[in-house]
Amino acid sequence: IIAIIVDKDVWFQKKRNYKLKTNKKQIIEYGTPLVLAMIITWIFQSIDKITINKFCGYEEVGIYSGAMSIIVLLSAFQSTFTTVWIPIAFERYSINPNDKNFFVKVNKLVSLIMLVISIIILACKDIIIILLGNSYRQAVFIFPCLLFMPIMYTISETTVLGINFKNKSRNHIYISIIAAGFNILGNILLVPKLGAKGAAISTSIAYIIFFILRTYIANKYYKISFAIKEFSISIFFIYILAIYSSFNKFNFNILILIIICLLIVFFQYKNIIKVSFNIIKNKLFYKLNNKSEL
Repeated sequence: IIAIIVDKDVWFQKKRNYKLKTNKKQIIEYGTPLVLAMIITWIFQSIDKITINKFCGYEEVGIYSGAMSIIVLLSAFQSTFTTVWIPIAFERYSINPNDKNFFVKVNKLVSLIMLVISIIILACKDIIIILLGNSYRQAVFIFPCLLFMPIMYTISETTVLGINFKNKSRNHIYISIIAAGFNILGNILLVPKLGAKGAAISTSIAYIIFFILRTYIANKYYKISFAIKEFSISIFFIYILAIYSSFNKFNFNILILIIICLLIVFFQYKNIIKVSFNIIKNKLFYKLNNKSEL
């Protein structure tokens, strides 16, 4: 509502002196698969609660929902990033389609940020639960694997570019169907044995598959040399940490795993860390120089 009020001159112009370059047919052809993919994704994200309710009952659903509410904070970051990133990516592509190095750097930076955030959250999971209160106490073993929902989705937004740039949005339907299929199968196999933990593990695996499919298919249309090896090594060790944290309270083994994960991530992304540090240092140096001149 606030946005409409602020932009009322744009929304309610009597005379419009511009025309959209994209015709209605192109908009429908591009948008319809996205709508269908969103519906399938909604089913994909709901199947865990349905399965838990069927095999374990409402109490376990409540615990799972409590864990999911913790993930909402990261999901908000995911939504914000997607809203900002997509227009920037399209603008950059329209200016120079061959400037793929920009997309590689963004992917590395986003991957680094999301991986470090996930490690910090896993390291502080018991503290987070204490701060949230006793009602979230049992969620401490559920949300570690659920972290992979916003992590894999956010990072995949930087690797799915080929599908979006080449208007191959129909692939989003296929990707969502396959990921949903794996999630349904995983829930059927794991929930009867592990309850809400099983649903969380199944969801994490499904989102990893979701990321792989998005990246692989997008690269067929628009080849970008992403740092897949570095990311795969990092996410493998973080996944081990998440699985172990799903069955154990904070202990010495978790501390060792956290240190190992941080060292691996920093080593794999050392180049982008150096570049980011130099940019920040140069900006600070520039500001200090300007102040001294004044």
